[in-house]
Amino acid sequence: NYIILAAFLPIIAGMGGNIGTQSSTMITRGLLSGRVNPNTTFKIILKEIRVGLSLGVIYGLILGGIAFLMAYVLNSNAYDYPLRQCIELSIAVSLGITFAMSLATFMGTVAPIILNKMKIDPAVATGPFVTTSIDIIGDLVYLLIAVGLVHL
Repeated sequence: NYIILAAFLPIIAGMGGNIGTQSSTMITRGLLSGRVNPNTTFKIILKEIRVGLSLGVIYGLILGGIAFLMAYVLNSNAYDYPLRQCIELSIAVSLGITFAMSLATFMGTVAPIILNKMKIDPAVATGPFVTTSIDIIGDLVYLLIAVGLVHL
């Protein structure tokens, strides 16, 4: 279980960082073009969160399935390895990636707006902030979910 859980840490961090950076790029571009303004901010935040959650669920299902297969195949010779543990492991991976991608989208959307209001150039400051935050928070939540579900 530890090996399988550890194998997904860089994937969760990477996927979260990618989607967070993409969201922040889109919002920063919108701020510069005037498409994102006080009248459209809430609507755009909701739209981006919907996209992030949808992608998180899709990738969560895919990675959860891969985690299930890995756990099942790697433990196929262990007669006492219950199917329940394979399912718990796959759920932990699914929830971890879904949470990381949803949070990354939210942070990538909100951070440039906040930085812009603070008169800080969002094009410069958002990327490192979002990527680092998602790497830490996403992996932490993933491991907390794993501890709760897989009983490590």
